[in-house]
Amino acid sequence: MKDPKELDWWNALSYRTTKSGRTYYIKVGSASAKPDSDIIHLKLDAFPLPNETGSAWIVLMPSKDSEKDGDGPNEADS
Repeated sequence: MKDPKELDWWNALSYRTTKSGRTYYIKVGSASAKPDSDIIHLKLDAFPLPNETGSAWIVLMPSKDSEKDGDGPNEADS
């Protein structure tokens, strides 16, 4: 069982698909949450680029890094 103070981390990625169908992902930030919480904290380091219809999507993928970039939420944030 995980320590309740340990955070789950994700990379926040924006993506664009070319006309040829290839998809490129760009890291635009990071997200974290306590395992027992429904609240996700999202920190953007850059704004995602909109697609051809003007929508901007962010994909959260589990982070594989043991060292995380940026400041995570503290106990008072949740």
